[in-house]
Amino acid sequence: MDLRPHLTNVVPPGLVPREQWPEYRSEIMPYSVYKAERVGIEPKGMRWGLWPFYFEQYVSDQEPDMSLSDPEGQAQARLVMWLRPTRTDRPSGWLHMGWRYTRIETYSDITNSQYWKSWSKTTRQARKRWLNDVAGKTHIVRIATYEEYERGYTESVVAKRTKGDSIYMARQLEQYTPDTMTYWIAECMEDKTIKAGIAITSSPSTSNAYYAAAYLHQDSGDYPLMIGLFDEWYKTATAQGYKYLHLGEIWTPGKPKSWKGFSVFKLKFGVICIAYRPVLVRFVWGRLF
Repeated sequence: MDLRPHLTNVVPPGLVPREQWPEYRSEIMPYSVYKAERVGIEPKGMRWGLWPFYFEQYVSDQEPDMSLSDPEGQAQARLVMWLRPTRTDRPSGWLHMGWRYTRIETYSDITNSQYWKSWSKTTRQARKRWLNDVAGKTHIVRIATYEEYERGYTESVVAKRTKGDSIYMARQLEQYTPDTMTYWIAECMEDKTIKAGIAITSSPSTSNAYYAAAYLHQDSGDYPLMIGLFDEWYKTATAQGYKYLHLGEIWTPGKPKSWKGFSVFKLKFGVICIAYRPVLVRFVWGRLF
């Protein structure tokens, strides 16, 4: 994958990491045994752990204020990790943990109503085929319930390859923040079977939305169903006044190989990529028991 045309060192105005959305609860993602909780104010962070190891994490270019992390002084001693999208300096008290970028996140700017014009040539052609030859003729894309989405997922290629891991985020978001979730499925008109789906979590307050999970059935043929799903998401979000769609992290060395195919797919949507700076860490004293 050639990321050079997509990389930027500047966070565009209005682009907000999902960890800082008022609607997004990052503390619901770790397994319950870790007893995760939301901490801080601006930026918000997450604390989790299992004795004797506790951690705290922030995702923002703004330096975390440790006095707001534990105002009552009841938290355990912990290692604090600060993930910075673009900030390059190292404020006093912080140490580098490695020198490589942390992750590469992808975003689509949809402030232009003709959002598809930034897509790759082959993706625009697939969209045209979807609109002219498939949509309403052999398949439809519609909003579904979570139960319908999950039923389609269990029979998909993704479910077999990841053993359920890829739907974990959607399941957690549906349980704790169902009002933020939208599920789109591609359905065969002939037999009403679900062939593909995407799960989206949205932040109306920031006009940002995030792709949380997706799947495609092996017997979906050569129909551009995933293009149709993304086109419906982009079209609807644009009409609702959203500014940025977050397509999530892409594959880099050290990440699961199963990410590779969909990472290439994401780059076809004219995305911008932000390579998060190396993690900064600091140790904060607290309770030991």
